Amino acid sequence: MRTPVLLLLTFTLGCATKTSVPAPVPPAPSLAWAMEGGDPARTSRTDQGVSPNWKSRTTYRLVEEGRYAPEEHAGPLIIDGVAYVGHSGRRFEAVRLADGKPLWTIALSGGVYTTAAYADGVLVFGDDHGVVTAADLQGKVLWTFPASYPVVSSPLIADGKVYVGVSDQNVFCLDATRGTPVWQYGRQLPRRHGLWRSLGLCYGEGKLFAGFADGTLVALDAALGRVLWRQEIGGPQLLGDVAAGPSYAGGAVFAAAFGGPAVSLDAASGDPLWRAELEGASGFAVGDDAVYLGTANGAVVALGRADGKLRWQRTLDGGVAAPPVLAGDALITAASGGGFYVLDAGDGAVRYHYRPGPGAHSQAAVSTGGALFFSDGGVLHWVHRGQLWD
Repeated sequence: MRTPVLLLLTFTLGCATKTSVPAPVPPAPSLAWAMEGGDPARTSRTDQGVSPNWKSRTTYRLVEEGRYAPEEHAGPLIIDGVAYVGHSGRRFEAVRLADGKPLWTIALSGGVYTTAAYADGVLVFGDDHGVVTAADLQGKVLWTFPASYPVVSSPLIADGKVYVGVSDQNVFCLDATRGTPVWQYGRQLPRRHGLWRSLGLCYGEGKLFAGFADGTLVALDAALGRVLWRQEIGGPQLLGDVAAGPSYAGGAVFAAAFGGPAVSLDAASGDPLWRAELEGASGFAVGDDAVYLGTANGAVVALGRADGKLRWQRTLDGGVAAPPVLAGDALITAASGGGFYVLDAGDGAVRYHYRPGPGAHSQAAVSTGGALFFSDGGVLHWVHRGQLWD
């Protein structure tokens, strides 16, 4: 008599399965600015327009005010109206922009000096104690990876992999879901003084492009870590580190050594396309016909994307330590002297200027209705129209 009972149960469960209503799928997050440069290619570009009528400025202090304002190099992310940022205070935090409400905090063993990256439910950041941490958007830690040396490269996420660089000039490829290592590539530190934070990464055409402290730009197979080509940019001179870029767009890679020059290389072969004698560059924003760089001597420079020729140059109040952001026909940047600027991308004219006090060393994040930047001393500045969304 047991067999009929089992058959009846099987039939009943089968009917329940066919008639049940599936659970609703939560909407995907709206990604306004999800990693340094806005995308894995590090183009520092967004289609979000910039209003000429920014009238409101809101600030949120994340680091306890002290006798000095430490430099904050970690830029914020904006996802669904929430800012995500790490800082020198050994914390990574989520803050709702509408009212400044702290949503959650993750305490860390070291300070965060690079911008986090987010994709497919995974938020990744690293600290100067050499720990890479992944969390979800509710602040739950998913995994950690001991990189052993300070994380000096802002992570990027592409095709289910996390790529991150550390101060001993090693690049790690990790599985984004589990944090397990896939491959590792490294170069020797140069026998000269260099820049602590030099080891930039970008992604394009299935390749990972990495700029190292020895002045070399390397193209790696992003899946296998195999070297595809190398190109020396900076050479052995003092401060020959690849300090700006790399950035990828349209089959070309853009990068610059701190002591110069800025270059465009063919992404497939590494062959030079153009060279511009420019010193102190900090990063690229890539437009349709021009590339824009901030420089340590306090200028934003526009070069022709196809030929590298100077279009215009605008001097600001202090060094520009992070790539500007191209938003429509405007450039958004901040300077170490304390100024936040919106420039016309066509001629460099100043459209908007706001002086927040302390300078800024991190890239701004742009969203509908405003821009967010993190100034030295640990203060988030939300510059907007008086409302979060249009």
